[in-house]
Amino acid sequence: LVREEKQKYLNMVIDQFHKKREGLNDIEIMERGLNVYSDQGILVSQLLGEAVKRKLILLHEDEEELYITLTEQGKSVLGSFYTDGFCEDFKCFNERVINLFRKHRELELDPFLIQYFYWNGSQSIDEIEEEYIKDFDYFEENDRKFFHSYLADINFEGLSAEEYIFHFTPKLLLPEEWSNENVKLEVDGIELPKDLVLNRPYPNSRYVVAGFDKEGLTSHGFYWLKKKEDLNNQTISISLRWFIGANKIIIHNLDLQFNFGEHKGNFFSSCQQLNRSTKIEQFEITTKLPVDNSDIDNHHIYNEKFTLTHFPIERHVYFGADHNMGEWESRRARMEIVEKGIKEVHYSITSSAELNWEDENIALIRELVRKKEPFFITRDDDYGECFEMNFTKPISEEQNEEWIIDKVIEFYQTYGITELELWKTYGEHIAYAAGVRMVIQETDDGTYLDMREVYVGFSDDWNFLRQ
Repeated sequence: LVREEKQKYLNMVIDQFHKKREGLNDIEIMERGLNVYSDQGILVSQLLGEAVKRKLILLHEDEEELYITLTEQGKSVLGSFYTDGFCEDFKCFNERVINLFRKHRELELDPFLIQYFYWNGSQSIDEIEEEYIKDFDYFEENDRKFFHSYLADINFEGLSAEEYIFHFTPKLLLPEEWSNENVKLEVDGIELPKDLVLNRPYPNSRYVVAGFDKEGLTSHGFYWLKKKEDLNNQTISISLRWFIGANKIIIHNLDLQFNFGEHKGNFFSSCQQLNRSTKIEQFEITTKLPVDNSDIDNHHIYNEKFTLTHFPIERHVYFGADHNMGEWESRRARMEIVEKGIKEVHYSITSSAELNWEDENIALIRELVRKKEPFFITRDDDYGECFEMNFTKPISEEQNEEWIIDKVIEFYQTYGITELELWKTYGEHIAYAAGVRMVIQETDDGTYLDMREVYVGFSDDWNFLRQ
């Protein structure tokens, strides 16, 4: 938790105790241990200290960030609380949820989440089915699947019941003091299907990811098509030898085993992270030194074992912050625009009170919405109260986007709002959008735009950014 999150959760805890004290006298409050406040009585920091003492949580503070981890003992105590001591009514609820997921051949939910649902009482069986089985983002999930398929040169739809994809990504997190060193990698124990390329695809350049080159893009890892008999009851042993700078080496020895179940999915990955809660452990295999590496010399060896479980590839959480996928999506959209004969491109300038960071901008937008100024509206989505101005241009004019910069400067000069987003789309027949967040700044040399973030798409989607 960063500082803002700490305060947010502190307020939530204090608010819960406040609600539970309603209607009670001072003696009842003391007897029930509800005398928890922000500045008197029992402090939240004391509650955390007692939880650590009882081995219910682990606390780790790194600079301004606080990490709180629930221990297995903590889960057990909280689970017993959630389920009224694992009463018969909970057991019935739990069985219905498990049977629901088995009926759909879906990976079951994390048992701890089921316990929470029972205690919270806000999710019926039908609502759980809707949210965790039926309701998912087809566009986003299929996009990840298609990108995997493109890189692997494998049609995932055509796999037989006995065929599985094994996806393995060598990944290194460099210590801060080694972050500028050159890195090389040798892989033993498995034959790589393509020539190895090292890449630093994230804004945090301490991460080094191994993959291969495909048409100017760099993959995350490698792909193997395997028969079930090649993986079931088998161990794949891989040794990663990372050479850092002139004289440093980290050797990471891995033993990988494969777990098969009755649920759907033909995909095993060293990044076992899914877009929803499941009962299987979620992790990403990464080579890294201990947090305190002051006693580590330049030659370090360590061994780890992991059990991988198959899951549907569209459930994979991957490629986040990786510009390679954004560039691939952009290329694919360009081809679609030509193939489908798209004639128009749609632009919008938006600035949201809900999403802006500066208090002055937020106040300005809300005041202008209240006054019903043109282009200031309230949307029924995350943007809420916002400015929105839309434009449509012939696709032939897309190469010249200087006009939209003029519109942005005009927006700033008219309203004094310094944060905004630019979006462009290509109509209902192209499921692709490009969006960037920009900040307007005044200097002695005049007004200029600072692009802070590519929300969606690829920076080269914007012709004015290429110049």
